[in-house]
Amino acid sequence: SAYTVQSCILKSKQDIEGLLFKGITDSIQNNSMNRYLQHGKNIQFPSTGYSSDIMISSSTASSLGLSVGSDVIIYFLIHGDAQPRARKVTISGIYKTGLEDYDNLFAICDARLINHINRRNDNSIHGYEIYVNKKQDKADIEQDIFNHYTKPPLQTYLIEKRFENVFSWLGMMQMNERIIILIMLIIAVINMITALLILILERTQMVGMLKSMGMPNIQIQKIFVFSTLYILLLGMLFGTLLGGGLCYLQQRFEFLHLNEAIYYVRSVPIYLDPVIILLINLIAIVICTLLLMIPSLIIRTISPTRAIKFN
Repeated sequence: SAYTVQSCILKSKQDIEGLLFKGITDSIQNNSMNRYLQHGKNIQFPSTGYSSDIMISSSTASSLGLSVGSDVIIYFLIHGDAQPRARKVTISGIYKTGLEDYDNLFAICDARLINHINRRNDNSIHGYEIYVNKKQDKADIEQDIFNHYTKPPLQTYLIEKRFENVFSWLGMMQMNERIIILIMLIIAVINMITALLILILERTQMVGMLKSMGMPNIQIQKIFVFSTLYILLLGMLFGTLLGGGLCYLQQRFEFLHLNEAIYYVRSVPIYLDPVIILLINLIAIVICTLLLMIPSLIIRTISPTRAIKFN
């Protein structure tokens, strides 16, 4: 999808604001704003001429005292012209992406409006936005376009490079996620080892009796390991149901809110994937099972004669 960009000054009765107008050319870009549209509607493209509709962010609308249907004057600063070129436009929609840097900077308009101001052909553009179906293919697509379809001074870049600060923040959040899961796994292992040791201490006399009857150490170890795993599985079952239920409620109703200026989103985002949840539970079970074999070795050191007399 082609686009154009032009700096301008937006003037209302209350104040003025410097913005970058992003001119869009088709319904793909227009419809991509639906998820962020808070009030009003998308830009309506006429068959001839250009649309006088524009879309501004909620932060811009608040600072300038504008609402849907408001008429405003925009002044385009053209290089070489002593006077700015002014046009009257109408606010058709108000959007909010949650990305403060983007919302404070950009307004959306018909690309033909920018070309009309600059006295250029309607087909004049500044670049293309390419939407991919599979995000894992974007690097290969970008490299293919750069190698086969562009020549200097044209260049290609991924959205990660355009909004590097946002994706750096996301990378930091993913690192925190791994650290939190690791800490939770360590706590779970410590709790299970503690539970196993308590079971062994409480059943020392039973261990002595089983040994005196000829039961091998490995069989006695299995009894305690399986008992501890039973406790672990019950805890994981109820924990998964409770945690998954709370996550579903947050995903459905978004009752936990965040400061958008810091976190770029207005509520705690939740992504529920049954495969990932099942995988985390399986990994925790396997790791706990392997580590529980270590404290269960204490059973080998218990003497039957002393254990039976244990009080």
